[in-house]
Parts: sequence; C-alpha cells; structure tokens
Amino acid sequence: MSIFDRLRAGDADDRVVVRSPRHRKKLVRTIEDAIVDLETSGAPAFEVQPLVQVVGPASYPAWREAWEKSWRKKQVPYSTASWPERIQANETAALLVPVSAGRVGTALGKHPRPIVEPTFLVGPVPDGSGLEDPALAVTAQWFGHLARPGTISAPPVVESIVGHRVDRRWVADFGIAWSLPAADGV
Repeated sequence: MSIFDRLRAGDADDRVVVRSPRHRKKLVRTIEDAIVDLETSGAPAFEVQPLVQVVGPASYPAWREAWEKSWRKKQVPYSTASWPERIQANETAALLVPVSAGRVGTALGKHPRPIVEPTFLVGPVPDGSGLEDPALAVTAQWFGHLARPGTISAPPVVESIVGHRVDRRWVADFGIAWSLPAADGV
C-alpha cells in the first residue's frame, strides 16, 4: 500500500503535536515512504526546497497578516482566511512553503512565492518538545498530501519566527537521506 493509499484511508495526523517518540518515528516513515513514492512515480523531476516557518502565539497575528498581504500582492491563489485569527498560549503554528531547490534565507526574502501549494498546521506543543516537532508534523503533512509526483527534495530549512523577523534558521533532516543537498545560505 503506497503512502497515498494509507493517507486516503485515514492513516494521517493533521495536528502539529507529536505525541511520543513512536509518533515521531511514524511521521519520519511517512516522509520516507512519500519520498520513495514521489521519486519513483515516473513523473518528470520537480526539485523542491521545503521552507518551514514555526511561530508562537505572541508573533502569530502579525505573521499571519504579513503572509496574507504578501500572497495578495503576489496574486497567488493562497490565503490565510482559513487560519485562526489567534492561537492559544500552548500552541504553535507551522507553515511549509515549497520553493525552488537551491538558495534560501535572505536570497528569498521574508515571504517567498510558493512553487506549489503550501500547507499550514496549528496545535498544542508539549512542554520541552521544541520547534523540531511542529516542523516534522507539517513536513509529513505536505509530503503525504500535497507533494506532487516527481518531487525530489532537499531537507527542510526551518525558520523560527519571533516578532517580525527570523530568530533562527537551521536545516532539519529528521534523520532522512534526502535526494538533494541542503540549501545554501542557511
């Protein structure tokens, strides 16, 4: 059974929360299986660099508004209208924006144009779990539901958003052997 069949059958979790080390391993397996399915689909190769932004409740409203303004200005078919106005004190929001493989960071600017549909998740984050878990959950969600056949990917670049800026940026390989190298400029 392919990853797409398992996800259609309801074997997916749409929450940011990563409940346990076992759940974390399941999400990593979801990504690994999707990578194999996508790369061996026979479709033309499509190189992508996942850019994940993770934001907490204090910075969320301004971050959400900035994405909406950016997407309207760029006239892309995406919107934050379905996102909550605010998130709870114990929640984190994560957005995966698929961009062209290669450079990230200052080369792309604050709100890069997605090359295919992005994905957004929000949910509670257990104390001490850090920002890698929301990044893993949104990455598994994108690869499992939205990545298109032929996708060849670099490991995600994760940005922690505080206030109106990127507080920290790092490559999150999640222990996966990615087909493309990590982006320059991280």
